[in-house]
Amino acid sequence: MKLSNGKCRAFLASFISNVVNHKRNCTPLNQFLQCLNLQVIKIAQRKGIKIMVAPNFSLKVMDSHEERSLEDFQGQALLITFWVSWCPDCQRDLTNKQKLYQSMQTNDLEMLMIHVPGRESNEEAGKKYYDENEFTFPVVVDEDTKMYDKYQCMSVPTTFLLNKEHEIVGRFNDKASFQQMVAEIGNVLSQ
Repeated sequence: MKLSNGKCRAFLASFISNVVNHKRNCTPLNQFLQCLNLQVIKIAQRKGIKIMVAPNFSLKVMDSHEERSLEDFQGQALLITFWVSWCPDCQRDLTNKQKLYQSMQTNDLEMLMIHVPGRESNEEAGKKYYDENEFTFPVVVDEDTKMYDKYQCMSVPTTFLLNKEHEIVGRFNDKASFQQMVAEIGNVLSQ
């Protein structure tokens, strides 16, 4: 049976989603899937295959009337993380991201956290959590789950690493190690 590229991608996305949804607590499986995702991206880059360009967005900055869009980061690599306040994995991840944000000494990489209120039980939970933890990284607020869905997230936290052309070159799920993320950031900044 021969499948088109679109059908292959849809099949793989469906397969991975089903495996992850049925085996969420299987850490070795999640690590394998994460590694497989990164290897597929690297092979595609080496072969000159166009990587998925990140969907554009324009979202309100938390506690502000300003908006941020993907276009605001032209020519810069970008680390985007979708998160919620109640999730223990998000809580650990955001603490690590805060440390990374405070230690960054480059203008070549920006960070943007996207709070997903559609996955919260209380609309103000994200702001309360952000303020209580005195985070300083920039945060925008999704419109319910609009961008979360457009980026095809399956869990929180989900982090995307975009290169300077805003192609998705890394995707990290809730079980990815922070060391994996930092290594991939290094690869993107060295290009």
